[in-house]
Amino acid sequence: MLKRIVILLLIFIALLVVLFSNSCVFSNIRVFSNDGQKADDRMKQIVEAIKNQNKEDLKKLFSKQALSEANDFDENTDYLFDFIQGEIISWEKADGATVVSGKESENNRIEMF
Repeated sequence: MLKRIVILLLIFIALLVVLFSNSCVFSNIRVFSNDGQKADDRMKQIVEAIKNQNKEDLKKLFSKQALSEANDFDENTDYLFDFIQGEIISWEKADGATVVSGKESENNRIEMF
């Protein structure tokens, strides 16, 4: 009897390890989150809207609440479009709170890390 309980306990523990290590969703409970990938995907959409200077596409990326709480979203979007000079070549997620910018005179490229 004790041997059977130990085996069932080991099977249960193994099952839990498999569920948690594979980033599975079990009974609508998220075990691991992929928020980093979602944030990267959203940032790609934002950069694309800025590249195309498409205010409506940019607006669609924000919730109704965020837009209602924003101060002069349309005016600030125009400012953002005017601020970006040249082509956005790439973007990269910073690991810390540090922002470094540089400007190259040849092609007016601004890089932020």
